[in-house]
Amino acid sequence: MGVIDMGKHEKRVYLEAIRKRYHRVERGDKGKILDEFCSVCGYQRKYAIRLLGCKPVKSTRRPGRPSQYNQPALLTVLRKLWLVTDQMCSKRLVAAAL
Repeated sequence: MGVIDMGKHEKRVYLEAIRKRYHRVERGDKGKILDEFCSVCGYQRKYAIRLLGCKPVKSTRRPGRPSQYNQPALLTVLRKLWLVTDQMCSKRLVAAAL
């Protein structure tokens, strides 16, 4: 069985499904599940053991300040200004204004 090209989301969903199976079975069957997981995802065996053995990590991302540029009127003006200056980056735009 060859490595299947999967994205991050698909691998995460597959990992959660396999992790549940991996924790339910006895030690002898864990090797078979591990071989299947390694062949499908293309991970090294040791890395796969770590992924399957640990609990899923929750995101520790804290919400930040809301963007100050979410106002539609401001965005239209900024977009027009940006297009007039030939889509110049912000550093060059500040230097051009001086």
